[in-house]
Amino acid sequence: MVKFYVRRILIDKKMTIDEVPMRWRAKVQEEIEKQLSASLQ
Repeated sequence: MVKFYVRRILIDKKMTIDEVPMRWRAKVQEEIEKQLSASLQ
């Protein structure tokens, strides 16, 4: 589920973090930050 939401936000741009259900939001936020910091290195 987390990967699905991350893809929808980062790649498809069809969602925002606010649209992610609360139960997944923290993990999705963490994964997005991980991917963004990895892409900057």
